[in-house]
Amino acid sequence: MMIKKLCFVWLLAVTSVTGFCQAQQTAAVNPKEACGDPYLHGEMVSYNEDFLQQGFTIDLFKVVQFPKNTYVPVRIHLEQGQMYQINFVANRFFQKVSITLMGKDKQQIFQEKFKGKTSQQHWFSKSMVAPYTGDYWVIMTQKAKDRDTVCGGLSVLKASGGK
Repeated sequence: MMIKKLCFVWLLAVTSVTGFCQAQQTAAVNPKEACGDPYLHGEMVSYNEDFLQQGFTIDLFKVVQFPKNTYVPVRIHLEQGQMYQINFVANRFFQKVSITLMGKDKQQIFQEKFKGKTSQQHWFSKSMVAPYTGDYWVIMTQKAKDRDTVCGGLSVLKASGGK
């Protein structure tokens, strides 16, 4: 009888964990629902299109949630001497955005800050050549009026025909 109870508890635990993992995977796949911004994904696709036509390929395409007063890090991998385009699409109602690219030994490669209004452009784009092969950190923060959490989109595109 004790073995049956243990088997039942084990089966229940496995089923619960599997269900939880499936729910998490589903939420991650549909960024529109997780973000609450039905326009962001389409804006990201549209903004990247010009670079794709120029021969760039997408290395990273990510919708990111920004809790109020929080810095959000995203790790990216770049190859030395290769040209990259880093694109960011802010929430349409953003007030402040800060984007910093950090290299090894906490070396700041670039930092951009901008303020905006609803009527202004809410895209950011930066071209760069990677100084070394390895991991880098894109550290971002975004604020929007009267919102505790907003979303933004980060894309890293790599020029084709390089190293």
